[in-house]
Amino acid sequence: MLFSNNLINHYSTRRKLISVFILVSLISVVRSRDLSCANAKYFTNPGKVAVDLLKSPVNGESLKICTSRLTCCSQEQEIQVHNVIRSSYDKHLKQTLYTLSSVLKSRAHRFDGFFKELLSTSKKSFHDMFKRTYGIIYEQNSFLFTDLFEELEKYFSKGNVDLIEVMDNFFSILYQKMFTVLNAQYTFDDKYLVCVSEHMKDLKPFGDVPSKLSVQLKRSFVATRTFQQSLNVAGDIVHNMINMPISLECARSMTKMAGCPMCQGYPNLKPCYNYCANVMKGCVAFQSELDHEWNVFVDAIEKIAERLLGPFNIEMVVEPINIKISEAIMNFQENSQHVSQRVFSGCGKPILGRRKRQVSNSGRTNSRPAFPLSETIDEEEEEDEDEDEEDEDEEEEEEEEESRASAVSPSPFIPEWLLEVPEDLDVLIVERHFEDAYNLIEKTREFLNETQPSTGRESLDVSFVTEMRKKLDTRVDTLTVMLTKELKVTPEKSLQGGLRSARPFIRVLNQLNKASLSCDLFLALCSSILRAQLKRVRRDGPALNYVSSASTVFFTNLSLMTTELQKVAFPGTGECAAAFVVWATREFNLFVSYVIRELFVTQSSLSSLSPCIAAVSTKCDQLTSLGLDLRYLLDGALRGPLTKALKETRDKLTDTIKLRCSEDKWKPFNLNNRQQRDKFLAEFSEAGLTSMTSYLTGDCWLRLSNNTILFTRLYLSLLQDCFQLATSELLYSIEDTLYVVMQHQLKHVDASLRNDQLADEREFIVQNADFILNNLLTLCENKFEQHFQFKSKKLAQVKKEFQHLA
Repeated sequence: MLFSNNLINHYSTRRKLISVFILVSLISVVRSRDLSCANAKYFTNPGKVAVDLLKSPVNGESLKICTSRLTCCSQEQEIQVHNVIRSSYDKHLKQTLYTLSSVLKSRAHRFDGFFKELLSTSKKSFHDMFKRTYGIIYEQNSFLFTDLFEELEKYFSKGNVDLIEVMDNFFSILYQKMFTVLNAQYTFDDKYLVCVSEHMKDLKPFGDVPSKLSVQLKRSFVATRTFQQSLNVAGDIVHNMINMPISLECARSMTKMAGCPMCQGYPNLKPCYNYCANVMKGCVAFQSELDHEWNVFVDAIEKIAERLLGPFNIEMVVEPINIKISEAIMNFQENSQHVSQRVFSGCGKPILGRRKRQVSNSGRTNSRPAFPLSETIDEEEEEDEDEDEEDEDEEEEEEEEESRASAVSPSPFIPEWLLEVPEDLDVLIVERHFEDAYNLIEKTREFLNETQPSTGRESLDVSFVTEMRKKLDTRVDTLTVMLTKELKVTPEKSLQGGLRSARPFIRVLNQLNKASLSCDLFLALCSSILRAQLKRVRRDGPALNYVSSASTVFFTNLSLMTTELQKVAFPGTGECAAAFVVWATREFNLFVSYVIRELFVTQSSLSSLSPCIAAVSTKCDQLTSLGLDLRYLLDGALRGPLTKALKETRDKLTDTIKLRCSEDKWKPFNLNNRQQRDKFLAEFSEAGLTSMTSYLTGDCWLRLSNNTILFTRLYLSLLQDCFQLATSELLYSIEDTLYVVMQHQLKHVDASLRNDQLADEREFIVQNADFILNNLLTLCENKFEQHFQFKSKKLAQVKKEFQHLA
C-alpha cells in the first residue's frame, strides 16, 4: 500500500484544487531593462520569446486593449503581445492539468499492478500449501480453487460479480466434495448431493469461516476496486479539462494585466494580489464550478484510503486466504461424523458403492480403484491409454489372479468386498483417508474372526485367512509409516494448523495400538509449536517486557497442550501422561534457564525483577489445576540467582543509606503546600502508616527529616519486592536483607545521637528514631507475619538492638 499512502498525502493538501493549479501556471509578466520605449522589449520567457516594441511612444488611443494617451505598442505589437500571453497561459494550464492527470493515472496503474501481484502471490502460496498438505486430493480438485481466484480477478477487472454468491458457491461445492471424500464407501447421485447441500446452512460444517471470510473479502475487494476506479475517473476528469478553451474575455483580461504595463512604459510593474486574483477567477470560472464536487469526490477517496489502511486492508484478507480455507476444511474434518449422521438422517442412508468387479473373457475378475474425489478423471484419457501398457497390466493381473487361485481356492462363501480389501486399503492410504482405512481393517479383522471354525459358522479356508491377515499386517505397517510421516515436523512443513490438524492422525495411531509412537510424535510436534510461538515474540523494549510476553506465550501454549493431551489426544488414559510430564519438565527447565539469562543481568534491579518473577510464578501455579505442578522446579531454578540478586540489592541499598546519612542535616521536612501535604499523607496512609498526621507541625512542616522519609519509602518498597519473590528457600536471604538494611539506618541514628555537634537536634533525632522503630518497623513486622504466617526473628532482633534509641 506504499503508493496509496503517497496518494493520500497528495490529496490531503488540496482545497480549491483547480484554482490553485491555474494560479501556479501564471505566465511571466512583462520584463524590461529600461523604462523608456527606446530599449523596451516584452519577454514572455527570458531567452525564448520576445516582442520588440516601439523605440519612442506614440498615441495609444487606437489600441483595443491597452488604450492610453501614449504607448510603446502599435496595434500589430498589441496583437502579438496578446497572442503570446494567451499561448503561454494556455500552455502552462494544460501542462499543469496534464501532470496531475498523469499522476492520477500512474497511481491507478500502479495500484492495479500491486493488487494483481498480491492476488497472484496469494494464489501461488495457496497452491503450494494445499498441494503439500492435501496432495493428490487437492490436485484432482484444484479447479475449484482456481475458479475462486479467477472470479476474484474478474471482479477486480470488470466488476459485475456478486462476491457473496461466489463464496457461497465455492463453499457449497467444497462441502459436496468433502462430504463425498469423507464418505467414500458410499455412492451419491446428483439428487442426493442436492439434498446434502440443503443441509449445509443448518449444519455449518465449516464453522463460521465462510461467513467471516465472505464479509471480509467483499468489503475489502469493493473498497479496493472503488479506490482504483476512482483514481482512473479522477485522471479522466482532469484530462478532459485540458480541452476546455480559453475565453476571449479571459485572454483580454490577462493581456491587460500582464502586457499593458509594458506598453505603457512600466516594464517592472506587477499587478497586486487582488487584481491578479480577480482576473484568474474570471479565467477559471468554468473550472471553478467543479470545485465543490471535486472536494466531495476527494473527501470520499480519502475515506476509502483510510479504510484500506485499517479494517478493509486488502493485504490482511488476501494473503492468509489459504490458512482460512484450510481452517474451514479442518473444522469439517473434525465434525465429519456428526455432519454425516445428520445428513443421513435427513436425506436417507446412501447406497454402499463398492467397486464393480468386471468379468473378463477368461472368466476372471478385474477391478480398478475408484477415487471418490476424482470427478475430474477424464474418461477420454482412459480410452487413449497406450494399448501395450494395458496388455502388460492385464498380464500382470492374470498372473496375480492365477497365483491367488493356485494358493487359495475361494469358495462361494467369500464375499466380493473381502477380495478387494488389499486394493481398497492401498487406495485409501494413498488418498490419505486414514480413518476409512482403519475402519476397513477393523471390519475385515472382525469378519475373519467371526468366520473361524470355532464360531460354528461357515468358515473360510485357513490358508486364505492366513494370507489375508498377512496382507492386513502389511497395510497396517504402511498406514503407520504414512501417519508417522504426516506427524513428523520438517522445515518445509507449516505449523499453522497446530495440534488440531494432528488430531485425526493421532487418533488413528492410537486405534492401531501405536500409542507409544503417537505420544512421541505428539510431544515432538508440541516442542516445534512451542519454539515457533516463542520466536514470534518481538524483542521490542526492555528485556523485562520481552520475558513477560514470552512467559505468557509459553504458559498459554503449555496449558493448551496439556488440555489437548488430556481431553483430545489421549482422553481417559494414562498412556502418555508420564511421558508428557517428562517432556513438560524438560521444556520448562529450558524456558526457565532462558528467563534467567535474560533477567538476571547486572543492571536489573530487584524492583524490576520482582513483578516479572511474580507473574511467571502465577502462570506456573495455574498449571496445577490441570495436574501439572512445576512450581518446585521454578523455585529451585531461581533460588541461586535470586539469592545473589538479594545480596546485591542489600549491598546497593546500604551504600545508598551511607551516602544519604553523610548528607543528613536533621532538619524538618517541608511539604511546601497543602496539596503536596495531602498527597504525602494519602501515600503513607495507603502504605499503612496512618499516624503521619501526628508528626505535622503547622500546615506544611513534618517533624521528620528528609533522610527518614526517603528511607521509609525505600524500605517499604524493598519489603514489597521481597514478598513477590518469597519462597521457602529464600526466607533466610529475605530476612537477612531486611535486617541489614534496617540496621544500617538505625546505626546512623545512633551515631547522630552520640555526635556532640548535633546536640541541639537531639530531640528531633529521637523523634525520627521513635518513628522508625515504633511505626515503620512495627508495620513491617505485622506485614511480614501476615504474609508468611509467622513472625520475623530478624526484624524483632534489630528492634531489640536499637530499642534504646526511642
